[in-house]
Amino acid sequence: LPHTMSPAADAPGASLEIHNGDPASLRFTLRGRLDTWSVGPLWRQGAQAIAAHPGAALSIDASGIAYCDTAGAAMLVDLDAACVARGGTSRLEGFPDA
Repeated sequence: LPHTMSPAADAPGASLEIHNGDPASLRFTLRGRLDTWSVGPLWRQGAQAIAAHPGAALSIDASGIAYCDTAGAAMLVDLDAACVARGGTSRLEGFPDA
C-alpha cells in the first residue's frame, strides 16, 4: 500500500498575520513551522493580500519562524515574485539563523 506522509499530531502549526495600514504597504508576520502541511493556506492568504494591493511595499517579519522546509522557502520566493510582478517591493526581515 502507498504510504501517505502526514504531520505529527503534536507538531505546532504556522500562522500569518497580515497588516495593511495603508494601500501602499503590507506587513506579513509569520510564526511557527513553515512546512509542506502548513504553507498552503498561508500561501493563498498572502497571495490574495498581494493581489489586492498592487504596487505595495511588502515587509515580511520572519522572526517568529521556528522551522522552514523547502515548501516554506518556495512560498517566500513566490510571494516576493508576486509582489514585484505587481509593481511592488519586498523585504524579508528577521529570518532566524540555522
